[in-house]
Amino acid sequence: MTAKYLISELRTMAMADISDYVDIIDGNAVVKDLKSIPPRKRRAVASLKNGAGNKGAEIKLYDRTKAIELLARFLGILDGSADSEEHTLGKLDEVIELIRSEISDGGGD
Repeated sequence: MTAKYLISELRTMAMADISDYVDIIDGNAVVKDLKSIPPRKRRAVASLKNGAGNKGAEIKLYDRTKAIELLARFLGILDGSADSEEHTLGKLDEVIELIRSEISDGGGD
């Protein structure tokens, strides 16, 4: 596992949006066709329970707050390891560059 991979996965979890997975039709949650959801976004799903015909579906995404916390720790914001604002911004630039390279490689779904 590389830092790029870990940051990419944390980004996926931190940016997950329930509307990427579920539609509300006639007041019921209906899970979208899983084939229509990009693999990267599917990895943000912790669990999925379907009701009859996908109605009344229950979908749980991985903990967004935890993913954001881990990214903030990487940046040194939460644990005090950031020497300076310049250091933190440098780490943030590193994360942004990793995300940009992921998107340009086609993995930014």
